[in-house]
Amino acid sequence: MIDGIYLECAGVTYKDWINNRHLNFFATINPETAELKNGNLTAVYKGLKFFIKPSSIQAGKYHFIIQGSLHKYRNNGKHNADSFTISDLKAVIQDLQTKFKIDPDTTYLRGFEFGVNITPPIPVKEVLKSLVAYKGYNFSMLKIDGKQNGKQIKQQRHRAKIYDKAKQYDIKDKQLLRIEIAVKKMAFVKPLNIVTLQDLTDLNKVLQLKPVLLNFWNDVIFYDKKVRYKDMTNFEQKKLLYYASPRNWTDFDKKQRYRAKKHFEQLISKYGTAQNKALLYDKINTEFENLTAEICPRINQLSNESVSPKMSTFDPLKYRVNLWTFNKEIKSNIFLPKNPKNDPDFIAYLKSQKNTPRRCVVCGTDISQKRPHAQYCSKTCNNKLNGKRRTHRRQAQRQTEIVNLSGILQNINKSDLWLTIKYKQGGATYGDLLHQSEIATDRQTIRQVYEIVINRQDNAPPVILTRQRARQLIKALNDYNRNNDRNTGTATGTKHTRPDERTGTPARPEQDTGTDKRILTKNQKIK
Repeated sequence: MIDGIYLECAGVTYKDWINNRHLNFFATINPETAELKNGNLTAVYKGLKFFIKPSSIQAGKYHFIIQGSLHKYRNNGKHNADSFTISDLKAVIQDLQTKFKIDPDTTYLRGFEFGVNITPPIPVKEVLKSLVAYKGYNFSMLKIDGKQNGKQIKQQRHRAKIYDKAKQYDIKDKQLLRIEIAVKKMAFVKPLNIVTLQDLTDLNKVLQLKPVLLNFWNDVIFYDKKVRYKDMTNFEQKKLLYYASPRNWTDFDKKQRYRAKKHFEQLISKYGTAQNKALLYDKINTEFENLTAEICPRINQLSNESVSPKMSTFDPLKYRVNLWTFNKEIKSNIFLPKNPKNDPDFIAYLKSQKNTPRRCVVCGTDISQKRPHAQYCSKTCNNKLNGKRRTHRRQAQRQTEIVNLSGILQNINKSDLWLTIKYKQGGATYGDLLHQSEIATDRQTIRQVYEIVINRQDNAPPVILTRQRARQLIKALNDYNRNNDRNTGTATGTKHTRPDERTGTPARPEQDTGTDKRILTKNQKIK
């Protein structure tokens, strides 16, 4: 699964590595001056390379780099042609932490490889020959140890490789295909939140790599030539041969490539005699799931570890379990027989479970014939339950609004409210931002109000009143302002400026002569 890595280790000191008994560092020396060429020290251990590089910015500081294959490290540096599970990866990281004092939480990934080794349904050579293109890119030849061994797609942030793993290690009588993506820049996996070595032990994060690998294979144009040409029309034959040319895919734009890929897959599905691409897709998916599966811990162990199997289990025993209630009364007995097929008690228990019908949560009708997760017998019951839930939410909202309205009306003479008033007029919806002292209107306009949003000055959530509660508040403010006008006259008034748009708090009122009572009229249409 996880193979090649490029790590930068923070928290490691120079003495931790230079005095480590597992690492024998060497340097490149200029034969003429006997000086270090670049000052780098290198050590190799079980297929991993350890570098100590002097910092080019700060004197006396060093960078500690690990580069190589974790898979090979597990196999003592010999090969990486077998399976490498998530459990193996955790064991390798734990070993590196113990031997070389690296902290996975502060060891940062600068690049890594992930992929699977699978046994293809056809020879690996045929798989490589069937690779036409990937999106708008052509495959280039891949050389491993100086020998041509597969194909690859090079991009700025990553490189996708498909090659013959058995040929790499001269494994005869075995077909082994490696499909791999090498991350060159960590920005490629930034959405997956994979940053440190510790993240590679997080199963949830590692599982996010599977769709990346599957999407790559899904976008590959794969043509294995096993097609019934005689059944095709002349136009379809020409189109298929046109799609089989890698050069044509680079000439397509995005829309043309989408249509061409769709038409190509339709032709292969209709006239192809083998669905090798789909089979390879399933193998990649299955292998990735197997590699990321959690292995159960050992239940028993043999005294001789050399012959101890990796997994040890025991046959299920027939036993009974008593379930107790809070009143310490036996609730029921559940048993698990050693051989369920031949145990009459267990068969009777299964029959009793099967005979218990599933019921509709609304009307109680038997819904055993419906899908396993069904809860309703019909859409009518579904709507009835959802209607009750909506009614409950509306009633709760109504009670909240009644409490808020009561508090506002009790302190109406002390409050300084700014209100966003929404109302309907002539089939259109409008809104006004008004101070409470600006409310002066008639009953007809009040009946058109359907919502009020009261902005608070203490950064608290706004108070929202709807329907009848909103109209009651407008009527109360309207009556209050009219009474004040009768008592104080209209020769003087208070002019309020609009709230500050950045803070949402109203400015201090300004004195002005004359009245400044706003009337709810058509103002700004709400979009």
